[in-house]
Amino acid sequence: MSSSSCLKPLTILYGIAVVPPLLKTLKSESKNHFVQYELNFQSKPKTFCSGRAKVNFAQSYLKGMALEWFEPDLLSDENTIHPDWMDDYSKFMLELQTNFGPHDPSGDAEMQLEHLNMHDGQHIDKYIVEFQQLASQVHGWGDGALKHQFYNGLPACIKDEISRCLVT
Repeated sequence: MSSSSCLKPLTILYGIAVVPPLLKTLKSESKNHFVQYELNFQSKPKTFCSGRAKVNFAQSYLKGMALEWFEPDLLSDENTIHPDWMDDYSKFMLELQTNFGPHDPSGDAEMQLEHLNMHDGQHIDKYIVEFQQLASQVHGWGDGALKHQFYNGLPACIKDEISRCLVT
């Protein structure tokens, strides 16, 4: 297998091209990038046959400060000792998250959860998915607190309908 076949940045999954958008910083939406990376890796294990192939794929979607952080090591000559993260996807992800990830992911998720609201005209499914994603990242919240927060984020019209159902 040639090395170029291990580095294709585009994968076809169920007939659909799966290409993550460029990643500048690690925010809550960047989790989608990591899921898309994994989908690519799992759908084409021969294409991503090494840690370096996975790292190169992920790096090809970096931009801004995240790309600039890795640039000196990427552009160094072949005789330079390269950091372990260049050949190990897990170490690369740790390096990325350490330098660009949130300092308090659970606290950030709590704040986002407390401010999450379903807007009028928004589908309930979108609110549920966003709520579940955030709820999975918080620690120490019991079911009662999560139910209360979910209810608080609902629009008044849905709360009214729930009240009517509980009365009858």
